[in-house]
Amino acid sequence: MYPYIQAKRPLKVYSSDLFKPMLNRQFLLAIIFLLGCCALNAQENFRPAYLFSSSGDTLEGFIDYRGDEKMGKVCKFRPLQSEQISRFSPEEIKGFRFKDSKYFVSYFFEEEWVFLEYLMKGEASIYYLRKGQQNYYFLQIGGSELKRIPYEEGFVEKSSKPKGGGASSSSGDTYFYRSTLHTGMLTYHLQAAPDLKKKIDKIVIPGHNNLIKLAKDYHVAVSPDEPYTIFEEGVPFVRIFPEFNLGILNFDQPAVIGPPEEETYFQGGIILHCWLPRLNEKFFLRTGILLSPLSFDEGDRLFAKIPIQLEYIYPRGALRPRLSYGFNFYYPGFRSVSVSPGLALHTKSAGMFVLNAEPEFIPRELIIPSSLFNYSISLGWTLTLGNRPFSR
Repeated sequence: MYPYIQAKRPLKVYSSDLFKPMLNRQFLLAIIFLLGCCALNAQENFRPAYLFSSSGDTLEGFIDYRGDEKMGKVCKFRPLQSEQISRFSPEEIKGFRFKDSKYFVSYFFEEEWVFLEYLMKGEASIYYLRKGQQNYYFLQIGGSELKRIPYEEGFVEKSSKPKGGGASSSSGDTYFYRSTLHTGMLTYHLQAAPDLKKKIDKIVIPGHNNLIKLAKDYHVAVSPDEPYTIFEEGVPFVRIFPEFNLGILNFDQPAVIGPPEEETYFQGGIILHCWLPRLNEKFFLRTGILLSPLSFDEGDRLFAKIPIQLEYIYPRGALRPRLSYGFNFYYPGFRSVSVSPGLALHTKSAGMFVLNAEPEFIPRELIIPSSLFNYSISLGWTLTLGNRPFSR
């Protein structure tokens, strides 16, 4: 059966007269379905932008803002004062740019047309493409052709020799390696600024931040009086938004964990919304820790709940629906499946207030909800400080 903590008195299952009529399975599924539809419809995120046609014209309107991989494949454009949406492939237009933000240009790479993100323009220009699970970076010196900055990593068998040499660490019959060809390539093409050699050697993994900084330093070294443009500063791989959370936890099946003497307890702690903009700007990893003091015959015990969930928060407006799905790990001794709808109230000066409803289920076959275990209602507060993505 399910893991539980031994109790001295017979097990007894409690119910709640206040919440249980509302939280039957049909009602919960209806809420989840409606919020799921809302989240799916919210995937389109049109922002003010310019489209550069193949004939050289500049069209002003709105372009659907997506993750890096989507942006490299297609441009969905909506003109000003129009609801008609047109799709453009990289072969059909020269590029597009969001106002005061990302800039994309068409380029033929590996037998297909793609949109490269233009990170920096100067004596050394940097471009970026997300394709599948790979990040590709390109260097352009002056008006020369683009050169791909070589880098790869992975696991190979001990008898195999990784491409491009590089550092490695053994693990059983395989070892992990990182190639170092990028350091030689950058050293060669940036030889007009030899003082950058030490900075180049410190680049273990080419990325937005270190390549933009390197290109900026190169431009200042060779053309200190000429302007350069960074179209969008490199964003971190992860940004964490803490939420201070307080609520009420009600057990529908307390026998699973003991049971406690009462069925309703306070719960409080901190939730961490981990934003991974390089992977996807619209989804979060939701984790943290929530504590509940439970009373048993043998005394009080402090239960810790650690959520590991995928979360979506609608990125615009004052009222923003949210939905998360994943696991809650209890210490000691239990794991549940959680489906958590909610509503966030975004303010410019006071951060974001979040109302959460979270039914938890005893899992069946790892991730499939079975019978209701407990449910909670909580209020959270997130200090956004004007940071994306909550500030849109």
